[in-house]
Amino acid sequence: MAKALPWQMALPDILSEQLGVHVGAQAADLWLAKYASDPGPNVIGFMREVSQALQFDARQRNALRTAVHRARTGASAQPQTTAPEFRAGSKVAVALLTAIRAKLIARTGRPPAEFIEDLGQLLSAAGGLQEMAAPALGWIIQGGRMPELSFEQLTDLVHNVYVALCHTLGPVPADELFYRAVEHAKTLPEAEQFPPTNLIFTDKA
Repeated sequence: MAKALPWQMALPDILSEQLGVHVGAQAADLWLAKYASDPGPNVIGFMREVSQALQFDARQRNALRTAVHRARTGASAQPQTTAPEFRAGSKVAVALLTAIRAKLIARTGRPPAEFIEDLGQLLSAAGGLQEMAAPALGWIIQGGRMPELSFEQLTDLVHNVYVALCHTLGPVPADELFYRAVEHAKTLPEAEQFPPTNLIFTDKA
């Protein structure tokens, strides 16, 4: 059995903070029993299983993903991800976001207005993208060349795109769309070095 990483051991406490003591404890029990020692690929599996087992609504699903995101960004040290991995992760992130955008515009040629409005509010509130929030949102709307974003900014954008998808489409359709985009990103050679699932819940340090 692989040794658990710092963020994996920190997650149970954060689950209780995000979901409440009772529900958080149930989620933490499942995490520790089946997923805590896995270095990354089954994080989505954990989220799906606990959401179904505990019958989470959209708010609880968002809280669950926020808990995982908080654990990954706050509990792991930067040396665990090397510079080449950051470069590979950035390419995978661009592919993932491009695939999501392509699926959003497939029917009407534009992302849904509700999604754009919600994503804009999320990006403004989060602050992680700072001055790049407007160019990033502009790319989502219009396409073309993606603005130059750091690895940290790309992970923030992926996180907020997913939350906006859940708000707009509902959690189940959002998960399905996101999973299809992940499968597309896995086809990149860089995905062997930096799997898309690592990007989704990655360290930002």
